[in-house]
Amino acid sequence: MTRCPLREITDSRCLITGANLQKAVSLDFPQQSIVQFMMEAYARIWHLWVPLVVALVGLGWFQRRLWSGRLLLMTVGLLSATVCWIVEKELTRERVVNAAWDARRVTLKEPLVMDGLRLPVGTVIRWSEEYPGHVITAELIGSQEVAPGAILTGEIDQFYPNWWRGTLAKDSVVRGWHCRAGEIDISDGGKLRWCVTAKVEPRIAGEVPAGTAIRFDSDDDDGASLHLIGGGMTLLPWNFAIPAGEWMSLYAAGEVASAPGPLNIRGAILGDGAIWQYGYVTPEAYPWARTPGPFTGWTGKLTSSLMCDAGIVLEPGMRVTIPINGNLVVTERSEYDHGKIEHIFESYHCMVRNS
Repeated sequence: MTRCPLREITDSRCLITGANLQKAVSLDFPQQSIVQFMMEAYARIWHLWVPLVVALVGLGWFQRRLWSGRLLLMTVGLLSATVCWIVEKELTRERVVNAAWDARRVTLKEPLVMDGLRLPVGTVIRWSEEYPGHVITAELIGSQEVAPGAILTGEIDQFYPNWWRGTLAKDSVVRGWHCRAGEIDISDGGKLRWCVTAKVEPRIAGEVPAGTAIRFDSDDDDGASLHLIGGGMTLLPWNFAIPAGEWMSLYAAGEVASAPGPLNIRGAILGDGAIWQYGYVTPEAYPWARTPGPFTGWTGKLTSSLMCDAGIVLEPGMRVTIPINGNLVVTERSEYDHGKIEHIFESYHCMVRNS
């Protein structure tokens, strides 16, 4: 199977047929013509220009006796000729652009692997001028498995340099998730980047509802961001109710990484972006990978005051870590010293409920 080199678009292996790429215009996708733009704009503001036209027609009718109406006829004729000239000029430009666009179409004579996708024989591709060595569209014949588990149909568009967007032919399991037929994004590494779930997905964190949008930010980490557009979710084992429409994230194993607030955690109210802490480490930074060890607590910003021993009050906005057991709450603040950020941690025994 031929792999297209990323740096040489003139390489015969990349062009398949050895034909040179035609360089007609310096844009990738055909742009909307001014005629289409003006028609859509006029359709949106019809309530403004329709009364104006009526008023102008009335004024012209009132002045119809001037030069026996010739002034009105001359004005209408000049405006009509100007409009026709603009329309014809834009249509000519549009025909040239579309012809140049179609000139870049190449039918593959042998299979091709490009930016994570396996494109079979017969696929019609368009080369990119902005990013030589890459394609911007691929038109599949029928339904084809272009990446593991991803059977796509129709046209695929590449949003270089990161990912492709296409149409999933049927409900499929891709990267461990049941993706619904329809729009899907595939990374340039050939892995799922985004889809909408087709069914309820059981995870350690709870049941992810059908219709949830799943997004991966890396090919190397199977942790996912969830947009709960299909319904709310209850996080286990604490039974935190996350309403529909919110965002949250899971680690690769299905455990909670972060969730939106407000969350009532043992009587302390944490705001948006509460982090689930794992392992016995200081909550110094947001971990991009799950820290080894068991679940130990939550880190986030207080949205209400928290009373502690010796009359100390932790004020709203303070970043704290609430432990899963015990009442030792850790606060974190940052100070700048000679251009360096120093994280300062302090511990207090606070009035938190038993878990």
